[in-house]
Amino acid sequence: MIFISNIKKNHSPAIFLILLVAVIPWVKTLFSNTPGIYVEGETSVLYDYVSGILGGADCGIICKLLALAMVFVQAILINAVTNRYRLITNKSFLPGLLYLLLIANMPNLHMLHAILFGNCLIILSWMLVVNIFNQSENNKTVFNAAFILGIASLFYPLHIYFLLLIFAAIWISNTESLRTFIIAIIGFATVWYLYLSINYLLNGSLPLKGINIGFRNQAFNFSSKTYYFYALIIFLILLFVGSFPIILSHITSNKIFIRRNIQLLFVWLFIAIMLLLISTAHEEIIYELAIPFSIFMTIAFVNIKNRWIREGLWLIFLLITILNQTYLF
Repeated sequence: MIFISNIKKNHSPAIFLILLVAVIPWVKTLFSNTPGIYVEGETSVLYDYVSGILGGADCGIICKLLALAMVFVQAILINAVTNRYRLITNKSFLPGLLYLLLIANMPNLHMLHAILFGNCLIILSWMLVVNIFNQSENNKTVFNAAFILGIASLFYPLHIYFLLLIFAAIWISNTESLRTFIIAIIGFATVWYLYLSINYLLNGSLPLKGINIGFRNQAFNFSSKTYYFYALIIFLILLFVGSFPIILSHITSNKIFIRRNIQLLFVWLFIAIMLLLISTAHEEIIYELAIPFSIFMTIAFVNIKNRWIREGLWLIFLLITILNQTYLF
């Protein structure tokens, strides 16, 4: 079976096979004794409230199922954006499937986490941001995107840095008036003003627990990772570097609207890498990295002309994913 060719044509057997590979590690997690929800360290008050409703550390299979559902929702939203705005040549399920496979490579993250709530909102904010490029009056869109981003940061405070994504969209769209930037800041700040004000009126205090948006004193500790992690990282780096001319060609050969959206993905990738390397984030930031990577990988896979190279790279990635899930390294 030629995987990429069948997925590009949305053939059901190929899609079912990839979904099976992506879901198997979650099935293993559902019936294991691993935690169903992340409750270690300091988390935001809003996330603590949600996790408390779900039972906190005692939340098991329900939280795992909820986490799986949220990951699938994110995959669906990624497909919706890439297909609606033609970020790739033809409509395809491949971006969402690749996102699921990238997450499947990190079975230790298969639990409910604050970043999952924030990530769903980040993607919704992104869906609004891409509209900035084809609207003459975009102040309302900017405000709404920043407002949704503000809600995302209530769950996962480090999402505040994704304001840079909105700023980049404003700048790339050539509408970089000071007023538009201020509207973005107001939209984001409105959420926090309402959140802090309501809590102060009801409880007489400001809920600042878990709001840590600083930077760590040392680099991210990669030494604790196993070989499967390095295999994945090396493959993704080589694929990205090797296919970079293909991605650039895809950008330059498309309409300006599509070019701007793909440029925005480079900003997203930069933000996520910086958060991984120097912020207080941990492995969970992989959820952020997987979004632009899934789209860039799609562009590479569908534009590589040599069928054997394309299918060979795809099978290597699939093999790494399977090995990660079985902990053979």
